[in-house]
Amino acid sequence: MNTLIQNSVSRRMAVACMCFCLTHLGVNGQAQGAPSPGGGTGEDSEIVTLEEFTVTTSAMSEYVAAETISGTRVAIKLRDLPFSVNVVTSEFLDDFTAFEFIEQTSYTSGVVGYESLHSGYSVRGIDANVQLRNGFRRIGLIDKVNVDRMEVIKGAAASIYGTVMPGGTVNIITKKPKAKPEQSLSFATGSDNLFRAQASSTGPLDKAKRFLYRVDMAVHKTDYDIPYKRMEQWTVAPQFLWKLGRHTSLSLEYEYLKRYDDATAYIPYAISLQPDLWRRQPGDGLFPDQDTPNTALIYGDTNAIHNPALFNFNAAGPNSKQSRYTHTVSATFEHRFTRNISLRSSFNWYERGRTRSEFSGRNVYDPTSDSIAAGTAVYWPNGQGSAAWQTDLLANWKTGALNHVTLFTLDFQRLTEWQKRYDGNTQNVRIVNTVTGAAATRAIPLIYPGAREAIAALPTAVVGNATLPYLELNGVGSHWMLGEADTVLNYNTTLGIPRSNAYNKFYRYEDYPELYHAQSYDEDNSLDIYGAFLSHRITLWENRATLFGGVRYDYLDNHARDFLGGTDRARANDAVSYQFGANFRIVNSLTAYVNMASSFTPDFTAGSRPKYDEDTGTMRLETFDIPNEHGVSKEIGFKAGLFGEKLVFTLAYFDIKRENIKREARYFDEASNAEVLYDVINGSETSKGVEFDYNWAIIPNQLQIFGQYGYIKSEIHNAGSTPGFNGGPTLRTPEHRAATGVKYNFRSGPLKGLYITAGFRYEGRSRGVSGSARRIRGTQVTDTLPFVNNPYPNGDLPFPNEPAGKVLYAADAANDLVIYLPDGRETIYNPTYRLFEAGVGYSWKTGRTRHKIQLNVRNLFDEIYTYGANAPGAERNFVFTYEIKY
Repeated sequence: MNTLIQNSVSRRMAVACMCFCLTHLGVNGQAQGAPSPGGGTGEDSEIVTLEEFTVTTSAMSEYVAAETISGTRVAIKLRDLPFSVNVVTSEFLDDFTAFEFIEQTSYTSGVVGYESLHSGYSVRGIDANVQLRNGFRRIGLIDKVNVDRMEVIKGAAASIYGTVMPGGTVNIITKKPKAKPEQSLSFATGSDNLFRAQASSTGPLDKAKRFLYRVDMAVHKTDYDIPYKRMEQWTVAPQFLWKLGRHTSLSLEYEYLKRYDDATAYIPYAISLQPDLWRRQPGDGLFPDQDTPNTALIYGDTNAIHNPALFNFNAAGPNSKQSRYTHTVSATFEHRFTRNISLRSSFNWYERGRTRSEFSGRNVYDPTSDSIAAGTAVYWPNGQGSAAWQTDLLANWKTGALNHVTLFTLDFQRLTEWQKRYDGNTQNVRIVNTVTGAAATRAIPLIYPGAREAIAALPTAVVGNATLPYLELNGVGSHWMLGEADTVLNYNTTLGIPRSNAYNKFYRYEDYPELYHAQSYDEDNSLDIYGAFLSHRITLWENRATLFGGVRYDYLDNHARDFLGGTDRARANDAVSYQFGANFRIVNSLTAYVNMASSFTPDFTAGSRPKYDEDTGTMRLETFDIPNEHGVSKEIGFKAGLFGEKLVFTLAYFDIKRENIKREARYFDEASNAEVLYDVINGSETSKGVEFDYNWAIIPNQLQIFGQYGYIKSEIHNAGSTPGFNGGPTLRTPEHRAATGVKYNFRSGPLKGLYITAGFRYEGRSRGVSGSARRIRGTQVTDTLPFVNNPYPNGDLPFPNEPAGKVLYAADAANDLVIYLPDGRETIYNPTYRLFEAGVGYSWKTGRTRHKIQLNVRNLFDEIYTYGANAPGAERNFVFTYEIKY
């Protein structure tokens, strides 16, 4: 242990010393050589930082970029990269009024935005749980007011920034101060009480233009189509840039966002009693005297998109609220030592807080009693943070006919997270269906007004070793007042709330904290990552071919604290990731490329697994270090710039594998009469597919069409406690996805200043519900109620060593066994949908002031659809915008 600590300290000291030396040289070193192009301080200069680290070139189309900063951490032409990077420009965000992430990436292949950004997004069918902001880790909450561009790094090549998922990630590039003064103000209003105002100001603070500033501010408020749901977001982002010299600059930036979301909800899905394929059945010859089938509660499609009453139902209610905020502080120092050697050193501090007060378990609909499950409430305060530092040392050099670019990066980031969760209190009640005689003990929530008093007034009965309140109801559909909430008995002897009169008020934690004594989370975790990245790029054959290689080493120091579980565990490990690629310019307008890269993702927490104790003869849980997730991506494709770069496209084939995914398992402990949860590290996911992204400036700066098509065949493997999901696609991933858009500018004649936009988006069906299963204990497999070894939907068997269809009795199932069976949720998908949108705008000048008005119509034909995790899609809506800029 002492050796491990000494090694850890030595590594930290070595990394810290190297980073200090680089930064110290950057501050005190003298620049030599000729100035960079565009690097002066002239009246028209807009390049205020080093061109090595700044995208400077423009393309034929305002919706397509020629360069990227994300793919290699330095500015490079997109066509010179041996992997895919897509760029979404701020001009597109403005013209299509793309306020939310899902709208901003809808015309980019492989990127699927979820229904709520805090739950993430995916790239190429693999979850991408975080974003980057100017190369630093960021989770959720963005506003387009200060977004210059969004760069999507495809595949594990994104691991140049450290821990990422192998599908890729999105890097948000913010707007920078300008040397030329510019002010803008815009207002938007529209359907669902939309109101948005944003303002930006930038320019020099002194005559010499050595001090530049920029301030971006925005407020955005809107309601939604379903009751109670609304959003409000505030943004302010000031920044300053100090040009210390011709080749040196220092920038400071702060950003604050605050967002409120009320009553975010998903469409409930139906549940019904259906024959149980894994228990004894009538007519199977096993039990001829059986009159009724054994049944199971199975989830299924509600067909909600054809049922407006259910589609517009908001189970969250008016008291469900969520508030989030972010603080971001960053500083960047850039310096060129010589014509060929440059340095960038950046610091970033980030804090994110989130508080949720919401219903839980109200997403189940019972069609027989037309009711929604009576939910309980959850109070969930949590937060995340990061303190990070990156230093990039870049060198350009030649050996004969070969051009070399070498990048050496040292970085450090401390990731922190803490979370608490308080579940609303419940009271066990014995519920009896007097018509069928069925009885069950149910946990009834106490968060409804008057619930405690209503339950206290019930008679009691002894059930087993407990004395419980006793409620008799005369069959399915019978009503009982749970305080102010009208409840109804369901077929499975539980209580629901009538959909037509759904009482969805509840006491929040802020109102009655004494109703939230059941704390289920209390964790405080931190992860320190010390990284070094070295990459080298060689260009040869008169720039016709490029070879690229990079390797990254990360040392991780993890500290996981679970205050409820009583564990305080520190551990250290490391990870090596790599990337190799090449491209070859077949002709001047067509480039072929190939890439292979790896990635890693650490887990904050410690795992638990069962271990047999020989002294006591019982099973117990022991903690263990969860290994890093590992990913590998392979890609091959073509990049083209035809007709003088007017038509640009990328065609790519990719193959991704994600391994070491933590899965959930259980065993039954007879001593405690309870199921015990533990971790299994054998899950994996694969994703293969084809992507095509294009932009054609048919008439430059006048007529352009753009879009994407993506085919993704994703697959879940070793799903653990959700065997019904094995072999199926990953969550929210459509197999086919396409979009195409067009913009036309009138550049002359009486309609000069007028422009028209239009778009079409196609989303194939996607899995809308995350993994779940029902469980049967080994003790429940008896001689009178055996288990039938029928296959899962994907063909696997619950007992793989036994033949299909074999009847298993008590002697065949160990008492500690827990058998997972599909419960129907694996069959719930978002249906295919098609959306059209259109816009028209007009721009004109009065003196030095430019005005713009714009009208956008989204979901033009009012398509009814669901997306993400069964969330209702927006109906047809209008947005009117007025902007003034001078």
